[in-house]
Amino acid sequence: MATQLDGTLFRFPLRSEAAAAASDIKGSATGPGDVIGLFGALKEVLPQALLFLKGVRSVEVLVLGGGSGKERGAEGAAPRMLYRAEVQQPGECMRRLWNQAR
Repeated sequence: MATQLDGTLFRFPLRSEAAAAASDIKGSATGPGDVIGLFGALKEVLPQALLFLKGVRSVEVLVLGGGSGKERGAEGAAPRMLYRAEVQQPGECMRRLWNQAR
């Protein structure tokens, strides 16, 4: 990413079978499908999880590239948003949840 990010960035490295075999950190391979699977699981729980994450107001999941060959991870490539979730008024959300439970 060529621009400054105002937030926290998590990078999920991909690891081939050969790289995994030579690694002292993690001995199993991680492919694009594994990471996309993690993003899918996060998407399912994210709206509810945000209610309990006091310091987190929004989460955006973006991917770089997405194609193959030179396009993947290309310097200056614009990230593509998979999804976004945000809490607009955390206190109000909690009151609505509380009132619905009664």
